[in-house]
Amino acid sequence: MVSPLHPWRLRVLVPAALAACAAMTGLRAVPAEPAASVDLARYAGRWYVIARAPAGRPALRGAYFEYRQRPDGDIDDVYYAREGSFDGEPLTVERTARAEPGRPAKWHIRKGWFSSAEQWVLYVSPDYRYAIAGLPAQGEGWILAREPVIPEWSYAGLLARVAMQGYDVSQFRRVPQRPEQVGRPGFE
Repeated sequence: MVSPLHPWRLRVLVPAALAACAAMTGLRAVPAEPAASVDLARYAGRWYVIARAPAGRPALRGAYFEYRQRPDGDIDDVYYAREGSFDGEPLTVERTARAEPGRPAKWHIRKGWFSSAEQWVLYVSPDYRYAIAGLPAQGEGWILAREPVIPEWSYAGLLARVAMQGYDVSQFRRVPQRPEQVGRPGFE
């Protein structure tokens, strides 16, 4: 007799299967492109980091971005996380971004006085609940959400979109937003 698939197995197997399908070679041929349109006023606010690539050391916990549009047109880009554990030392990185005129999905990020990078909003859902951002030239990317935890099917769909942007989805690791997520498959 075949045993039924329990809900926890579906939560692990379905996203893994979808991500594997999305990572097929044929889908990686498309170079990354910024989203066609982004409403910066709607994009502003808190975005939880659901996953990131490449996953680095130390492992991060509870990471999120906070975006605020300034009157001069610049965007305050503040990143918060805890290193190693939820009790770990808090990390805050403050940067300033400017959206390219006519292409609000292309941001020029200033990291101090002499350093800058180009960050793109690669995708934002119509309801502005989910987004994908990245530095395609460096292979860095983030899967973002307005809520700290998202359904597995939503994560699988976002991974498929990441793959279609030319990223190697095997480099993405989920960032725990709650202590019970630490050590689960796919998490840092």
